[in-house]
Amino acid sequence: MNRKWMSILLCCALVVSFFVALPAPRTMAAECYSLRSGNWNDPDAWSCTAVPGSSDNVYIETGHTITLTQDQSVYDLNLNSTSAQRLVTGAYTLSINGKLRAFSGAAPGTSTTSLPTSSTWIDTSGGGKLQFVGTSRNVTNSGEWSANPKGWTAEFALTGGQTGTLGTNFKAGSLTFTSGIVDAGANVLSADTGSAGGNITIASGATVKSAASSSSTLVFQRTGSTTAGTLTIDGELILTGASPNIAASTINFNGTVEYARTSAQTMAVAANGGANPSTYTNLKLSGAAAKTLGLNTTVNGTLTLATALLKLSSYDLTLGSSASVSGTPSASNMVVTDSTGKLCKTFGAAGSFTFPIGDNTGTAEYSPVDLTVNGGSGLGDFCFRVTDAAPTHKPTGVSNYITRNWIGSTTASGPNYDATFTYLAADVVGTEASMSGKRYGSAPPWQTLGAVVVATHAFTGSGLTEMSEFTAFDTDLAATLAALDAVPAPGRVTVRWETASEADTLGFNLYRAAAGDDWTRLNAAMIPSQAPGSPFGASYRYDDAAAARGTAYHYRLAAVGMDGGETVLDAVQVSTPYWTWLAGVRW
Repeated sequence: MNRKWMSILLCCALVVSFFVALPAPRTMAAECYSLRSGNWNDPDAWSCTAVPGSSDNVYIETGHTITLTQDQSVYDLNLNSTSAQRLVTGAYTLSINGKLRAFSGAAPGTSTTSLPTSSTWIDTSGGGKLQFVGTSRNVTNSGEWSANPKGWTAEFALTGGQTGTLGTNFKAGSLTFTSGIVDAGANVLSADTGSAGGNITIASGATVKSAASSSSTLVFQRTGSTTAGTLTIDGELILTGASPNIAASTINFNGTVEYARTSAQTMAVAANGGANPSTYTNLKLSGAAAKTLGLNTTVNGTLTLATALLKLSSYDLTLGSSASVSGTPSASNMVVTDSTGKLCKTFGAAGSFTFPIGDNTGTAEYSPVDLTVNGGSGLGDFCFRVTDAAPTHKPTGVSNYITRNWIGSTTASGPNYDATFTYLAADVVGTEASMSGKRYGSAPPWQTLGAVVVATHAFTGSGLTEMSEFTAFDTDLAATLAALDAVPAPGRVTVRWETASEADTLGFNLYRAAAGDDWTRLNAAMIPSQAPGSPFGASYRYDDAAAARGTAYHYRLAAVGMDGGETVLDAVQVSTPYWTWLAGVRW
């Protein structure tokens, strides 16, 4: 063979090998219109003369009913909107890889939102369902679907990590989210069996996102004025609406509910007389803005403080006995308790917990409480809130104090606990080193706790048995004395004194000493204050009947503070005269 023919043969071989190496062309999706009523797997029922598959777009025309006799797949499902029955699943599943669309007129027709309300338009009463599978896409588009029909069974089983987007309100008899992500946007998800509210389930591993907000646009419902059945969240529900409302007769937040709005957000409340969305297993707060409670709330699993403040407002947040806090609390990432709402922790046994609380009065400030419950019979709920203000019962005249005030309460019948309170340097008024922690009570009004630790701006109380108001101010305070005198009289010396205030005074002790002698306390028991803890004063008298005639005495008055310590107020000198003895009269 000559060289010319060899070259020709070589070129031909290269061309052939090139075409052999090309990938097989993609089979184009068929447009399959129903020709009559019949079974899905009957090729004669379709204009494409084949059984439609997962890449085909199906149109079921008016007057036709298509019935499944086995599981089937389709890409887009287009249903004529006339009210007669369009699709019967029997016990089988129709998997949809594309979208749902309703149309009027002859296929492909005109998209419409006027869908039948009938429960038989899509008939899954035999136990079957429509299942949305596959990759990210729009499941419904605006103008092509609406919140009807009712009664059928819908399942979202998208590929993990893939998102199905709803461009319309969506209704079915029951809604199950098995895998993947469904983003409902601001659209309403409704479960309506036709005779009652249907169930809505978000399974473990599935996520539903909703931006629905307010009582007129609900996250979940049956109708605009009625409730869905049981809402169960084993996976994740992410809410970004400003004020989400949920209408369900029973709510089981077993998984995680996340509030993720980037601007101010009020947490979910009940609508249409449904159950309160108030008990969470895991509650996560993200987004850059504050979240505000809309009702008293309990968390039994993990409270995740990701990137947002949680404002309690007038409601209480209770963390169950097994609950924990995740995240790094700070002034931008904490529970704000500067109103009447308080953060509570349930103790079923001895243990410790840090209350990640603070205030947002003008400036957000983090001021936590580290609590250790020492056990015994004193178990139950321990609660705290904090305000950026001087103590409610701060004694008048105190010049060294902090402008931070914790209010504690408990359901424990016999509490015994230790607590450390952390304030800010900006809270200090006067000399910090002179202060100690204080607890306001009934007897005495102020109990002195440990001295403040200036380096950490904190103070600790140990072995406490009551809950009330906590703050810090001067360690020892005395009554303000207005007058003190001693007047000799037959058979006695009368010592009188008057106070201007008794802000931190439990009572008084009176001492006497002759020249060169030690002081002797005259009163066997403390002379009680007539105005304990009061900014007002009182008048007192003590008769010293043991004073000797013709002796110079010094009398010293000391105030007993609420912490049990004494502060000397003043001293006075008096000389007793010699008196002439008369019958029946001493001196």
